[in-house]
Amino acid sequence: MRRPALWMVLFFICGIYCRSGVSFGICLVCILFPVVAVSYFLAKTKRPFYILFLIFVLAGFLLTGRNIQPTSTDLAGGTQPVSGSFLVTQTGETSGGFQKLRLEGIPEEDAFQGDSLCIYAIRMEGKPLTVGDEIQLRGEALSFSKPTIPGSYNEELYLCTQGYDCKMFLSDFKKVGEKNNLSVFLHKGKERVDQILNQVLPSEESGVVKALITGDRDDILEGTEELYRMAGITHILCISGLHISLLAMMAAWLMESVFHMGRRSAAAVTIVFSVCFLIFTGFSPSAVRAVIMVTVALVGRILQRRHDWLNNIAIAALVLLWIQPLYLWNAGFQLSFLSVIGIWAGSRFYGKRNDLLGKVWDMILVSFFAFLFTFPITAYHFYHITPYSILANLVVLPFSGLLLGSGFLTVLLGFFSTPLSSFAAGSAYMILQIYEAICRLAEKLPFCYPLTGSPAPETILLYYGVLFVFLFCGRKERIQTILLSSFGTVLLLQLWGNSLFQKENTVTFLDVGQGDCAVIQTYNDECFLVDGGGIATKELGDNIGTEKILPYLEYLGVDHISGIFLSHLDADHILGALEVMDALPVDGVYLPDYAITAEQWEKEMQEILEKNQIPLYTVKEGDKGELEEAGNFLCLYPFANTQLPKGGSNAGSMVLKYSYADVDILFTGDLEEGQERLLLAEPEGLSCDVLKVSHHGSAGASSSEFLAATNAQLAVISCGQDNPYHHPAQETLARFAQAGISVCRTDEQGSILLHISPSGGLSWTIWGERKPVYERIKETMETGRIS
Repeated sequence: MRRPALWMVLFFICGIYCRSGVSFGICLVCILFPVVAVSYFLAKTKRPFYILFLIFVLAGFLLTGRNIQPTSTDLAGGTQPVSGSFLVTQTGETSGGFQKLRLEGIPEEDAFQGDSLCIYAIRMEGKPLTVGDEIQLRGEALSFSKPTIPGSYNEELYLCTQGYDCKMFLSDFKKVGEKNNLSVFLHKGKERVDQILNQVLPSEESGVVKALITGDRDDILEGTEELYRMAGITHILCISGLHISLLAMMAAWLMESVFHMGRRSAAAVTIVFSVCFLIFTGFSPSAVRAVIMVTVALVGRILQRRHDWLNNIAIAALVLLWIQPLYLWNAGFQLSFLSVIGIWAGSRFYGKRNDLLGKVWDMILVSFFAFLFTFPITAYHFYHITPYSILANLVVLPFSGLLLGSGFLTVLLGFFSTPLSSFAAGSAYMILQIYEAICRLAEKLPFCYPLTGSPAPETILLYYGVLFVFLFCGRKERIQTILLSSFGTVLLLQLWGNSLFQKENTVTFLDVGQGDCAVIQTYNDECFLVDGGGIATKELGDNIGTEKILPYLEYLGVDHISGIFLSHLDADHILGALEVMDALPVDGVYLPDYAITAEQWEKEMQEILEKNQIPLYTVKEGDKGELEEAGNFLCLYPFANTQLPKGGSNAGSMVLKYSYADVDILFTGDLEEGQERLLLAEPEGLSCDVLKVSHHGSAGASSSEFLAATNAQLAVISCGQDNPYHHPAQETLARFAQAGISVCRTDEQGSILLHISPSGGLSWTIWGERKPVYERIKETMETGRIS
């Protein structure tokens, strides 16, 4: 077998996904692939040795289970008291400007059974702590939050991947000493580097150079990072494989040309230098991957053995995943390896000419193949792609070595002379100005940063299947034509099948805390909002719309809203919608038709509507909106000439019915029991399949008579965890149970996604309870119930 490491890592990945994946289809592929591959090897070679390869499937499965299980405690109730002596081993800053700390120690509580604990701590106020500080703390360890909205930040996955066991807001502690160790030494070194760069470069440029040399990205300005992201050159802002490779080349050149070492001795010193730099900057997946690949190649030079780059890539992946299987889901890990695989896959197309034009063409091809292999993953994680990155990297790549070299020279001279360091920093400054000019130019071009939404994992796998067939099957072989046609057809069906054949509409009740928000997306790409959530104590620009709704719309690939229905103007229904109106084109906003009397947020809404030229409409009973084949809206309340009591906007809540393919969904805002009685005069209009429960499940709504009139299959209650109003009320839940209506709650289950087929089929998915397939099968076997 030519590349055993490649097969090992593929089987290992199958084991990881079988343990932690959520797709039955992909899990089935991960089970069948190793069995079929090993069977093929056995039939071809007659060597039973290949059966041992299945051990890597089992290893991936078991190691993943060890990493995703709670390390010391289940954190019953989401919290667990923690006290003891802990050491600060890492510091940083959160996006909100608070200090974040990595604390390591052994807690005193019996619940942890003497295990070492790694805590992600946030210090909200007071004098910052530093690396090496030893503290005696007491507090509550909190479990990591899980994503409850598709596309939202997965705190649990990210922090578990970093090796943390729990999180804590640090307040009750006492500093008891200081320790000097390797972490302290490295931290002081980074502080000294920061001081030098802050002295000789402006803040914008110094933040970028710090990221290149120390791996610390906290000082990169938000606008700079966004600019680089839109041009597709964010790899400049982290310790990537490119930087490690350049440093290794520089070190090898210095050893051979300046210090006149032999090739083997220079290779050994370069390995040591690369590992030391990795320790100094931190162990990011891309940097570890590059160091492993460089080390394997240099060991081959020492032993005078040829190396295979694809095998080197596989060895690096296997080492990283063996240490931390959860890296498989890390965007940096995926992009780092796929870009290198892309460059390797395209190697047959370049390197054939040595003239200037030939080298330029080679650079274009390198950038093109890196983009070709990474853009689906970029879209999956960030919902945008960067088509001009192919051209931007033509400028970025040639200057990368100079930028890195001048940055190191700046720091080195800064230890002896600030004027000399400032002189050396001029080169880095000029290169960064060129980078910024390139980014500004790309920003002005059409389709610079197009929104794609997050493609389905099945679509991504099919894309790579098509790519593999196209690149590695002989063009004249009949099998290539058959496979490429089959893969291409299925891929097109994945991408456009819903609008052409499936025609499924989706209604998502988002977990926006104590508020209401539903997103209706039709098969023909129209999108509507029914309310928008909101927190009255938070400023616009930092509210529910920015934090939750807009990221979800980006995840869907939505860049235009056909309409926003606001049941009334309470903060928990409108503020998030106001942020959406200010960020995206909106065709119209719809309010209930009653006299608005000095509502708190009326002025803000009017200003946003006027600024963005969004038309405002009022609706009342009987008003109807047709979406052709994609459904229709019907307003049931308020009645014409409705007069509301002073301060009683809840009583004027719009009651809206959305219908598609014989499935009816009833939205009731914060309607109260008195208005429910008015609607019962014509109960046939209330019949529905899904009821969005009024007023977050309060006791003053959802009467037994009203529930009987709706005859709903499913009721959705949108409310916040541990809300001060104690919604939903127990008596309200009892009425739903008595009526035989299933209940889903956003505070307990996260977002609820309804799927409606054109034949009238209705199903729903609980996003916050998306468990691995293995967990669901295990629960089914233990309880006898299908989860």
